[in-house]
Amino acid sequence: MKLLHSLLAACVAAFALSAAAQDFPSRAVKIVAPTAPGTGTDLTARFLADRLAREWNQAVVVENKVGANGIVGADYVAKAPGDGYTLLMGLSGLFVNKSLYRSIPYDPEKDFRMLLGVNDLYLALVVPVNSPFKTMKELTDYAGKNPGKVTYGSAGSGSTTHLGPALLGSMANVEFRHIPYKGGAQAITDTISGQVDFAFTAIATAAPQLASGRLRALAVSGSHRTKGLPNVPTVAESGLAGYTVSSKTFLAAPAGLPDAVAQKITASVAKIIATPEYQKFLEAQGFEPETRSPAQYQAIPAEEVKHWAEIVRISGARAE
Repeated sequence: MKLLHSLLAACVAAFALSAAAQDFPSRAVKIVAPTAPGTGTDLTARFLADRLAREWNQAVVVENKVGANGIVGADYVAKAPGDGYTLLMGLSGLFVNKSLYRSIPYDPEKDFRMLLGVNDLYLALVVPVNSPFKTMKELTDYAGKNPGKVTYGSAGSGSTTHLGPALLGSMANVEFRHIPYKGGAQAITDTISGQVDFAFTAIATAAPQLASGRLRALAVSGSHRTKGLPNVPTVAESGLAGYTVSSKTFLAAPAGLPDAVAQKITASVAKIIATPEYQKFLEAQGFEPETRSPAQYQAIPAEEVKHWAEIVRISGARAE
């Protein structure tokens, strides 16, 4: 009799989950962007929210929860019910923070269910247009002969715009001097004026300044050249084989999200990111498409935690 009751309970639970997936979403869905409005993560979240609202005939809203290199937003989602109505537009900072901070309130490998990757953000190494450095090799050669004299600006300690150059200096065996700012905009302003020698920045952020001739790009940080800067070599092509730094953007949910709901969300987003409209959005923003399947993306958390832990170690970055 107990076995029969257990089987009946399992069947009822399975039916309830199936019904929930069929009805999903029956109310507004929230996508949390842990970055400020206008950033790449935010713009991606808003693009997908608009198209998902049309797909589901239901409201999908973006809420910016900013603070502590993405910790505020990530923790909010990690503690939300795993029902699909609260999602995270995640980025690589989610994984960086495990090594950057003494402690964080979420576990990036256990507290989220990865759904799928939506794009990859490469950085450009940019210098003022009147800089004497015409190639990355000229920059690193000069830094090698003048330790600590070459400066770079970043959006803050622990950001990818800090860790990318730190890894570059380590691999080139040269010493750059880090000048952290409270945001990427000021770092770029001071690069243009020559207050710092170079910066790593999102390609979309640099594009207007490159087009106007105020900045010059020496290299891009990814594994291959980008459509936005097809004539600019990668860091690896410029002499540092194996170098690659990018900020991944992905959709995640709280751990415990039922398979059926996860599959419905993933299928809907995958349909959107396969459209020519989304590909145009990527190109306009200087983003790269995500090439891993949703199934392959499940390995990302462990890979990213390990990858960024080494870069944080090299940089010596710490945040309290």
